[in-house]
Amino acid sequence: MEAATYNWYDQEDSLICTGRNLTVSPEVSSHYRLEVIADEDGFKSYDDVTVNVRQYFISSISPNPASNSFVLSYNADSAASAYIIMIQQNGYAINSHILNTNQHNQTITLANLPTGVYNIVLVCDGNIYDAKTITVY
Repeated sequence: MEAATYNWYDQEDSLICTGRNLTVSPEVSSHYRLEVIADEDGFKSYDDVTVNVRQYFISSISPNPASNSFVLSYNADSAASAYIIMIQQNGYAINSHILNTNQHNQTITLANLPTGVYNIVLVCDGNIYDAKTITVY
């Protein structure tokens, strides 16, 4: 709790802020370094912080629980391909739906699906990026 100077540096080691708190909103994942200099004796300490930006994600599932259909809100901008897989919690892949990467919402029909809890897995360009849970009744 001693008095100190706080210096924040970006990935290129450029000083971007002096102060105890730093607020950033990077568009891509970024790395920052904090330098703390004790005022009394000049002792320096360092810490590194990485801010990971989620490129593709599920924003919401509504309604949840659902019976006939739900609206999936997602971000798959700039992905070459995107789809979801609905996996019942017993581990069986039940359904998949191709997503339009130029849109942010899609209605998913639940016709003929048994009741239960499902994981909605977002796959973009062949990689899993996010997952949410929905209850079907």
